[in-house]
Amino acid sequence: MPCKENQNHDVPIYIFPDAYCNTYVQTCVPNNTCTIDVLTGNFVWTQPCAQGFYNVGILIHKYRHGVCLGSILRDFQIIVLPDNNPTPHLIMPNDTCVRAGDPIKARICAVDTPVAGVSPNPLILTLSAVGLPFQLTTSPAVFDSITGHPELCQNFSWNTTCDDIQQQPYMMYFKAEDNFTSAGPDGTDPYHAQDIETWQVTVIPPPVLGLTAVANHQSVVLNWHNPYTCASAPNFRGFSVWRRVGCDPFVPSYCETGLAGTGYVKITTSNINVYTYTDNTVVPGQTYSYRVLAEFYSLPPSGISTLQYNNQESVPSNEVCINAPIDIPVILNADVLATDANNGQIYVRWAKPLAGGVNLDTLQDQPPYRFDLYRGSGYNFGGSPVLIHSATYNSYYAMPDTNNNYTDAGINTVAGPWSYKVYFYATDSTSAPYMDTIGETPSASSVYLTIQTSDEALYLHWNFNVPWSNDSFTIYRQDHVTNAWDSIANAYGLSYADTGLINDTTYCYFVKSYGHYTSGLFPQPLLNKSERVCTAPVDTVPPCPPTLTVTNECANYNGQPWDTSSYVNNLKWTEHDDSCALNVIHYRIYFNATDSNNFALIDSTTSINDTTFSHVLNNSIAGCYAVTAVDKSGYESALSNIVCVDNCPYYVLPNAFTPDGDGRNDLFSPFPGYRFVPKIEMQIFNRWGEKVFETTDPQINWNGNDLQGHPVSEGVYLYAGYYYEQRLNGLVKKPLSGAKKGGGFIHLIRGK
Repeated sequence: MPCKENQNHDVPIYIFPDAYCNTYVQTCVPNNTCTIDVLTGNFVWTQPCAQGFYNVGILIHKYRHGVCLGSILRDFQIIVLPDNNPTPHLIMPNDTCVRAGDPIKARICAVDTPVAGVSPNPLILTLSAVGLPFQLTTSPAVFDSITGHPELCQNFSWNTTCDDIQQQPYMMYFKAEDNFTSAGPDGTDPYHAQDIETWQVTVIPPPVLGLTAVANHQSVVLNWHNPYTCASAPNFRGFSVWRRVGCDPFVPSYCETGLAGTGYVKITTSNINVYTYTDNTVVPGQTYSYRVLAEFYSLPPSGISTLQYNNQESVPSNEVCINAPIDIPVILNADVLATDANNGQIYVRWAKPLAGGVNLDTLQDQPPYRFDLYRGSGYNFGGSPVLIHSATYNSYYAMPDTNNNYTDAGINTVAGPWSYKVYFYATDSTSAPYMDTIGETPSASSVYLTIQTSDEALYLHWNFNVPWSNDSFTIYRQDHVTNAWDSIANAYGLSYADTGLINDTTYCYFVKSYGHYTSGLFPQPLLNKSERVCTAPVDTVPPCPPTLTVTNECANYNGQPWDTSSYVNNLKWTEHDDSCALNVIHYRIYFNATDSNNFALIDSTTSINDTTFSHVLNNSIAGCYAVTAVDKSGYESALSNIVCVDNCPYYVLPNAFTPDGDGRNDLFSPFPGYRFVPKIEMQIFNRWGEKVFETTDPQINWNGNDLQGHPVSEGVYLYAGYYYEQRLNGLVKKPLSGAKKGGGFIHLIRGK
């Protein structure tokens, strides 16, 4: 940014260094450019064109979570020397990261180019470095300054610790400087050529190690190595547990931290400080991947957790993939067979539990076995669920594997979705012959379809709540001729727009979902249909607002008399030529005499071709206008642009009149054609200051008589007062023509 000569003003005629050459030196230097890295602050000026002192100002903003917390302005000086001494060149590694506890090693080199006639040749270089890693109290970085020529290298090493973890990278500055001595542009201080480079190293938290998973009764238990490598770090704040459906054995790169955007979902609501976690939300039939992150952040001195900063997540742990135990039934279908408000039907199907291992223990949980099917309302098994079916089996093998089913009939499948659960009972060997509840399936709802009407289009939306994964959907529409249901589209989201339809024509739809359980032990795909919905597209989209202009005669008669008994504002508008205006049939005109709010309808056209309107008024043309478009369905557009017009008042007084009864100029009145002046405040005085006439009538009509009705003598009279202009926002008080304070002279002439 430009340098400042004080807080509020830039240095005059300041230009950036790379523009200086072309403007003042008029020398073209290839690649003469200035650049700055907005993140690191590295400033580079390539090939300066002329020696001298140059000053650059840099404005730095500090942000946190997108909010600017403050700014600081700094400037520095660049000295360009005339000597033909090439700058040394640093050979640097790329910016990188290191996991806390790992060492980082690099080799930094510098080279110089010989200069003709200079001894020694090449020059002697000094290689050095500064930065926070060299100042750490525990395990600082090591880089010893060295001197030599023509090329020298030095080893960098840093044995990082968990205390070094932070979100921002550590910045180190390496400098290669030669010993060539040159007087500065002012002939005084010597300067050396040098190259300075920045190297950034980010210290990240190492991964949690040794994650394992064990399936238990309707749960999965996770454990990992104790202690965590950086558990004693001051900013360590515990662990978060992440899960995704299905196996996902990706291997994070060395510098990859966190799990956002990878398909994993955090299942811990807050960080935990133990080395085990039990997931009680698993769904039988699904396979899950788990990973654990270590969480780090800093707190202010107040210790308020909501003000945490410097947040950092570790490299993800190893993945564990495990099948949820199937010791309870697995629901497979909630398929709408019939759509009706009274006799609707939904087909419900479930699979029996698996036996053995971590699944159903048939020795502990013995027959007889019983399934109880319950129905609840909505997507989440709401209302008061009711038992609708029960089936008992005397042995495990008597239960169908995946074809336990029931058709729920006589229900309303129009008003909303229904959801279902299967409860499973067995006989505990320790409490026989009494049956105990082994568990219940997660609820599974039917797919429920809703349709939003629009102009020549219908927008389909559907939803559900099921324990399996729905991958895709097919949309079916009934053919008007054959009544067959045809698939018209496939979707992978929860909506579809059917366009190009005929308004006021009924269309019928249903949606079929394709789903699966990730364990692969159950039929695929799982097919479930929504209810059937019929509706018609209608024009619910209002037209686009027109664009309005308003004109009148004020522009032609500004400062001139305007002899008319009425005033006219001429409105003209243009219609939009886009899809929302194709069915406009007429327009409505709105007016407000005082402001741009609370418009009143003053007229309406009868045709789409009527795009002009003349508004005739008597005493004023001030006011605000707007126009709307109306389509054939009666939908009205938003207001057009609002156009407000004001009066152009005219009120000028003569300086003489002749009340001699000859019928010409017998009355003192304003010049003809005055307008938009509803009242005045006027007093007329004789030369001795005695008031002889007063009025509030803008026409005045003084006949030369005093207040008692006697004719006054011929001579000069003075008047004072104000006239009131009728404006858009009300009356505006103005001094009568003459003196600035509202006064003037009248010559009363009685002679022939």
